Amino acid sequence: MTALYDPPIPGVAEAVKAADKADIRLMMISGDHPVTSEALARQMQFDFGDSNIAQGDASIASIASGIIGEGVDVEKVSSRKSSMSSTSFSTNSIRIDPIANLECIRGEMVKELSQTDWARLLSRKRVVFARTTPLQKMKIVKSCQLSNAIVAVTGDGVLSAPALKQADVGLAMEAVGSIFAKEAADIVVTQPQLPNLIAAIAEARLLFDNLKKTIAYSLSHLMPEVIPVWFTFVLGFPIGLNSIQILTIDLLSEIPPSIALVFEPAERDLMKRSPRKKKSLLVTKALLAYSYCFAGMIISIGCILSYFTVFWSYEIGISDLFDSETKYWSLTSPNLTLSSGKILSPDEQTIIYGEASAAWHITLVMSQAFHLWMCTTRRISLFKHGFRNWTLFAAVFFEIATLLFFIFVPGVNTFLQVSPPKWYLWIFPFVVGVILLIFNEIRKYFIRKYPKNSIVRIFKW
Repeated sequence: MTALYDPPIPGVAEAVKAADKADIRLMMISGDHPVTSEALARQMQFDFGDSNIAQGDASIASIASGIIGEGVDVEKVSSRKSSMSSTSFSTNSIRIDPIANLECIRGEMVKELSQTDWARLLSRKRVVFARTTPLQKMKIVKSCQLSNAIVAVTGDGVLSAPALKQADVGLAMEAVGSIFAKEAADIVVTQPQLPNLIAAIAEARLLFDNLKKTIAYSLSHLMPEVIPVWFTFVLGFPIGLNSIQILTIDLLSEIPPSIALVFEPAERDLMKRSPRKKKSLLVTKALLAYSYCFAGMIISIGCILSYFTVFWSYEIGISDLFDSETKYWSLTSPNLTLSSGKILSPDEQTIIYGEASAAWHITLVMSQAFHLWMCTTRRISLFKHGFRNWTLFAAVFFEIATLLFFIFVPGVNTFLQVSPPKWYLWIFPFVVGVILLIFNEIRKYFIRKYPKNSIVRIFKW
């Protein structure tokens, strides 16, 4: 009798708890006797917790692992949680433990379950299907999919092939005789233990999060690059960023920080969120609104103010800048007579324009260096998340070093048509950074506090 006992692998109980916190519904489908299957589920603490039925409307991804003994094919299938009826089964083929919210069902009962029965069944916290056939497994998967769930199934043999093929994600476990399962599945798992599969889900969520962060950061610098072009073509102002400056920003300054965000550690609530909906997009309207309308415009306003401050410091008003791009601001330009009566020579015009262009460049790049840290989290406060990604420090160092190289190295700044500006113009990006920090901390607070509010959703990417 002792030789027949094969306990669950270490870490399974913790993995089940982690799946529960992540709102992942686990079901077990076994070919063993109901008593054996139920005993296994309890050993895995598959029945831990209280009797409350979790509620919500999130799509649930699920995973599984073959764990014990001869003839057992353990699979877990997920379902979307929804409000369910309280219909009860009056049959000896169904074993219900109301205290642990665990239900064990023989496979032969699957074909007799109505839609109402499935709705009530899928509301259970824990469900175990025992003595199931390949067709019954596939029926279980189809029933879960009818509730708009994203269903993942694991299996290691020919009997699991139909369910693996039907599932949204079929996970074939590396085992003897699993060639049929591998052909039917989408993914072959070489280490199919449940803790590894939960860890894989965490990594996938982290990857999705970090891609969003990278996109939000990268798109934010586009608006400050477009506005100076508008100023030139519509109003005739001297262009704030020329094409060479834009190339240095896009191809040098912005690439290392964007790559560094991919290595950002997970937020503290990553595995406490509900899975994203089936139709969730990587680039959403809220993300575009944040990058272009909020963060992008805050940085743009800082660039515009720093740009005009240079001209104002030389007593050049906005009226003097109108329609001046084509005639002035180069070494071959004629003298410029200002509205105040002051006359600027071509050399003076070139220096002033170079400082204004450098001011726009500095404010944009330095503001993005500050903004990079705000993009390390989507919901958690930056101060709780901390600074744990050393690649960000290296990226920011490279970003600032290249900026100083382009602005202050003689010959290089001449090629870019910029001149080192006054010291006080470096204040603008710091002010922009503080505004971005306050805006994002308030935004994240309301996302955590009121995640389903219609107004908050505008800022929730």
